[in-house]
Amino acid sequence: MRHLRRFAPAGWLAMMVAGMAHAEPPRYRVVDVFDPPPYPGPARADSAAIGNGPWSAATFQQIGGGFAAFRCTKQTCEQVFRFERPGGGEIAADVNRSGAVVGTQEFDRGSRGFVDDPVAGLSSIPSFNDACPWQLLRSVATAINDAGLVVGASQTCDGVMHGVLFENDVVTRIPVPTGIVDVDPADVSDKRVVVGGAKKLDGATEAFRYDGQVMTLLGTLGGTWSHAHAVNNGGRIVGCSYTVANAATQAFLYERGAMVALPPPGDGTACAHDINKDGAVVGTGTVAGQSVGFLYAGGATHDLNDLLRRSDQGEWRVVGAVGINNRGQIAATALKQGATETSAVRLEPILPGSAR
Repeated sequence: MRHLRRFAPAGWLAMMVAGMAHAEPPRYRVVDVFDPPPYPGPARADSAAIGNGPWSAATFQQIGGGFAAFRCTKQTCEQVFRFERPGGGEIAADVNRSGAVVGTQEFDRGSRGFVDDPVAGLSSIPSFNDACPWQLLRSVATAINDAGLVVGASQTCDGVMHGVLFENDVVTRIPVPTGIVDVDPADVSDKRVVVGGAKKLDGATEAFRYDGQVMTLLGTLGGTWSHAHAVNNGGRIVGCSYTVANAATQAFLYERGAMVALPPPGDGTACAHDINKDGAVVGTGTVAGQSVGFLYAGGATHDLNDLLRRSDQGEWRVVGAVGINNRGQIAATALKQGATETSAVRLEPILPGSAR
């Protein structure tokens, strides 16, 4: 799950987020996650997720060097444990209430999904082809819920990646119905509902929902491709899809058995990446040819750059948003004025009555 609860009273959240249909969206203060940076020299950073406790996750990469996954609080960031494998680094994907970070470690022979828990320590998702030395070892971890259930994918000896569940150090393949080659899981709710993309025999990919017993294909917005990226505990699903004739990529919301297009932030493409318990959605779109992060709430889509407090609008440009928590905080990636590389940032809603 990519949402967290902290720093704001619940009553304010209900007024500012759930009630956005009757109120203006909040303004946001930009917080650079890696300030100061963990390593010297030119670097880029990308937000990965924001969880249910005092944690977010991000990836930091030195230009011309390696990359590393971090778990961060409001005050500081710490690098997750590194596998002892040459030629790679870690990419963060998600974080849960306990601060357990999941992601993928790239190394010289392939990749390995990992779970790094502050208390339980490090686990890795086995590759189904560990007994096939002629194959690259490959597994990935994409999401974790608050109970510690991880979803991801693992490769078999035929070179095919299969969607998996990973729990209590046991990896289980997600069963697929007739007509589906395999699935690419993207998120898992606390109710153990898994969403992602299902690859079909005809080569098309379609968003899916799996509740532990039944896999349901969610359809598309008229094209040949769709992919679900997040699900909240109320069962609402967001992602993106090709439109008719594959003319464009559009963000969608799926609920009550229907997929509907969300209005884009501008006149270009859009993809939704996360949804919180109140139905607020964040994602990435294009406005006048530039990538922007967006917020959809109360039936309206907002370019997040228009919602920054005045002092941040001249200093930062939000180029994408990947997570929103139940307090309305947003995990985003942004460019600072004069910079050529991105920064991982947290957008803090400004409380009513506080200085903007």
